[in-house]
Amino acid sequence: MPFATFNGFDTWYEIHGDGPALLLIPGRGLDRTSWQPQLGCYSPHFRTIVYDPRGVGKTRAESGAFGVQDMAADAEALLHSLDIEQAHIAGFSLGGMAAIHLAARKRVQVTSLSLHSTVHRAYPHLRWRQRLSLHILKLDDAELWAQFSAYTAFGAEFINANEAVANAEVERRIKRWQGMDAEAKEGVASQIRAAMTHDADDLLPLIGAPTLVTVGSSDEATRPEYANDLASRIPGARLVTFPGAPHRVSTFAADEFNRVTLDFLLEHRQGSDRERSNLQ
Repeated sequence: MPFATFNGFDTWYEIHGDGPALLLIPGRGLDRTSWQPQLGCYSPHFRTIVYDPRGVGKTRAESGAFGVQDMAADAEALLHSLDIEQAHIAGFSLGGMAAIHLAARKRVQVTSLSLHSTVHRAYPHLRWRQRLSLHILKLDDAELWAQFSAYTAFGAEFINANEAVANAEVERRIKRWQGMDAEAKEGVASQIRAAMTHDADDLLPLIGAPTLVTVGSSDEATRPEYANDLASRIPGARLVTFPGAPHRVSTFAADEFNRVTLDFLLEHRQGSDRERSNLQ
């Protein structure tokens, strides 16, 4: 797959399947492969676009501060570079924050909006976690980073019921951290700083697209009460909580997550099909 050039850097993306466009925005420090558990589910029905955000994976942007609004602008520019004016948008965690801005800007017609394990503002509890993340990142200790990031995302409910799974995830994170160079780690730091200034409270009433908000009951990063608050502020939004699931609900509760989210996407596919026929 090619790079798309916009906003001063090259963004790596992939397209899977055909049909109405569906853009999947990854979370903090995650690349396009974080959506792998969903591709086989979505791509038979949608032209599914995944990409590496700035500073992550194959997308290497120059160092420097950027905000969630810039990440939304990147996603918008990617769609425009592909001549896509209408799309279903789904974002996970930090990607969900960007998706909120993308939907509210209305420079792309959003057929449906899916916000997974995310928040509309930087709660004090989240800023504390993010500050600790930055301090630990500076220490460049792979095991400490992996333990902290996993422990503060999984939650007691999930760890107590799935300790072996949690331990395996810590080992995976250690290996991933050890394989990252200084530029990639700075990209993660920049994303953390972007999340610390996130505030989209005033944007939520502007969202007109059908919206699904999901969260795991054992999500200690973007807690269930945050998801409830988010859904309550978006007109007509639907909230689904996955029992026992942690922050990475799309990975660790993938079967149920895929069923719920695909049902939502297909429910609102008719609007994008109608728009496509009008353009033909």
